[in-house]
Amino acid sequence: MTTPLDDKGSSFFSLVDENDKATGILFYKSRHKTFGFEIVHSYYPMFGFCSFKEFPKYEPPIVFKKTIGWCHHYRNPETYGIPLSKPTILLTYSDFTDTNLFVPSNKPPRYDFSYVVNPLHTPFQINNPTRKNWKKAIEEYLPFMCLKLKLKGLLIGKTEEDIPTNLRNHIKCTGAVDLMSMPSLLSSAKFSFVPSILDASPRVITESMSVNRPVLVHADILGGWQYVSEETGAFFKSCIDLPNAIDTIFRMKCNGRTHFLGHGGGKMQAGKRLYDFVRSSCPQAPAAKYYGLKPIKDRDIPEWNKVWQSTNRRACPADEARILSSDPHLRVRAFLRRFRLNLTSLLSARRQNR
Repeated sequence: MTTPLDDKGSSFFSLVDENDKATGILFYKSRHKTFGFEIVHSYYPMFGFCSFKEFPKYEPPIVFKKTIGWCHHYRNPETYGIPLSKPTILLTYSDFTDTNLFVPSNKPPRYDFSYVVNPLHTPFQINNPTRKNWKKAIEEYLPFMCLKLKLKGLLIGKTEEDIPTNLRNHIKCTGAVDLMSMPSLLSSAKFSFVPSILDASPRVITESMSVNRPVLVHADILGGWQYVSEETGAFFKSCIDLPNAIDTIFRMKCNGRTHFLGHGGGKMQAGKRLYDFVRSSCPQAPAAKYYGLKPIKDRDIPEWNKVWQSTNRRACPADEARILSSDPHLRVRAFLRRFRLNLTSLLSARRQNR
């Protein structure tokens, strides 16, 4: 077996108050092969936070037993493993979009649409085009929109080498950009194109709404569907739907920012919703004006780091890592769980790209 323990994983958010002070409560957001949950769940009050693909669909029973409640982005959270008996709230990381940074622009748009594909190089960004439905987009959607409908696009996070030569006169590529550039880039297009399916409420949706740009979103997206309304955008499923959906968007008067803020979006309002949810489910949570979520590395958690240090900061076989039981049956189950998760993700990606 390969090691279940490395120092590059990020399995948790730290719950912080309005002053960015840690509350001592963690939100489990993904596994990342570090077995972080098994190490630290006994030391901290633990909630679950859905922020990556179909998580927590393939998590072991202990995760649901030890978590107090769940923040999710699903239409039917029980389908993805979240017990009906647990407190839940429809709250995503995209709800915390900084509306002081993402503000409307007075400049007229230069492009018909923008399409964001992993623009930022950050420690917590996983460069996974599958989540953005890149293969389907570059093979079907973008040629149809640019060559058939004669639209001009802005591709954020890709270079000209990533697109076919016949699209290069129709699409401007930015390459990697920083966060501060995103508001002006999104404002420079008439609408944002979001063909993602296996994506957990992409932030580009709420960022676009915050700058008053409508969004064209795939109808089967895992999360982000909740933001789409008659005043914020439209859905599509295939190229057949695109002409009518785009026509609807071009004719609408977008009130995305008003809609987002009016439904509890933005750092402070989302933080207050999170505060109410946590305090109602975990009365010992400290008082604050509102809460926030801070991504942390597993190695920044003292209890996890102690185990990492005990392995002399090296990769180790699973049967040498103290965090795993010596019971071979449990080790086999852990291996099979990871294998099933990887296989399911692969099959889902293949079905999506057919």
